[in-house]
Amino acid sequence: MLTGMNDDATVLGAVSVQYDDYLGSAAADDADATLAGRSLYQLVGLDREQWLIVSVELATSKQSERISVYAIDRYRYPISSLADQQEQPDFTFGVPVVAFDLPASVGVQEFVAEAFQRISVRLVSHAVSGRTLNVTGRRRLEDEQ
Repeated sequence: MLTGMNDDATVLGAVSVQYDDYLGSAAADDADATLAGRSLYQLVGLDREQWLIVSVELATSKQSERISVYAIDRYRYPISSLADQQEQPDFTFGVPVVAFDLPASVGVQEFVAEAFQRISVRLVSHAVSGRTLNVTGRRRLEDEQ
């Protein structure tokens, strides 16, 4: 058992919504560093010396939006980089992370625009998930005037 882990620990798995009609994957690049821009750590308000961000979760519905960031406490688990965490023998049963939920006033769209230079999300109907989709053509839908 990991030091500091407790029976109340939650294991993060694949994301899920009420019916899971569409499932998928996502990829993102950090925002390019600029003098005027803020890093992911600055956006969230985490000290880069203490925390190592390993996951970002974005959730939105008609009723609410939620942004959560999951990070390793470097003071508790002395690692210097993401590559170092792979060498941690204590992490064989999972990576111990702390969940940080941003305030509800932080909107998902605004956060994504500032946090990531590029982001791609692909959702696939549950009925064909796990099957190869062969794109046989591409058509542009025209904007309605």
